[in-house]
Amino acid sequence: MNSKRLRNILQILTPLLGILIVLISLYSNDKTRVTSSQIDTISFDSDSTRVSRTWTTYDESVQTIKYSLSVTSAINAEEFRNNILTEPKVYSSTKYWNGVYVQIYNEQKNYLNSIITSLKSLRKDRALNRNQFARVIVSLVQDISYTLVLAERRCKDQIDYEGPCVSDIKYGIYTPVEFLSNLKGDCDTRTLLLYTILKQFEYNPIILTSKEYAHAMLALDIQASGDFILHNGRKHYFWETTASGWDVGVLPPSTRNKNYWEKTVL
Repeated sequence: MNSKRLRNILQILTPLLGILIVLISLYSNDKTRVTSSQIDTISFDSDSTRVSRTWTTYDESVQTIKYSLSVTSAINAEEFRNNILTEPKVYSSTKYWNGVYVQIYNEQKNYLNSIITSLKSLRKDRALNRNQFARVIVSLVQDISYTLVLAERRCKDQIDYEGPCVSDIKYGIYTPVEFLSNLKGDCDTRTLLLYTILKQFEYNPIILTSKEYAHAMLALDIQASGDFILHNGRKHYFWETTASGWDVGVLPPSTRNKNYWEKTVL
């Protein structure tokens, strides 16, 4: 076969091979996600909500934890968000969300004992180091299916979004206890839960927000590479929380301009 003909064949086959690889990857990722969600269970009794979560981490290992939340704590969390949390009277978007997130964090940080205990056991059983444990915690939340949480806007009016959605949620966020109970959350619900959990394990997380991108994200000071911000002379790496597979230090292309991100909760 002459070289010219060979080049022509390769020009035809290369794009087809690329498409095949992408399709295989998408099928594999979707299969993993569906399998995990089928194993998850949420059960209720008169006193508590019991959750069993199974998910796949970055190293393709499958992890399972179980935790419980009292019904009273979930009711109190919703009551706090709706009627007790003081809406910040500020004009800065960053200061506004700082006020909302900090109040929720301070009210909720002592109500996550069950999941904290389960994660401690997992860390010990798997002999995870600091970096590995952070990846397990973040992947636990990333694996939960995305649900858009709206305050004033209506789900039916979201013409560019067709996934799960809930409306009439004050501040457009669920508290950590609510999220752990219903497994429904978008960017700031997820980031606030991770911030609350990681603080319990003596990490130094940062909640980042972007008015321009209408988005919230985690930043964490672990050993990594990629996109980061500096705080107190230490690199804190961006971490997308809304979908499985986003590794630490990888900013999605649609939110890449670091000038649009603000440190909101330290």
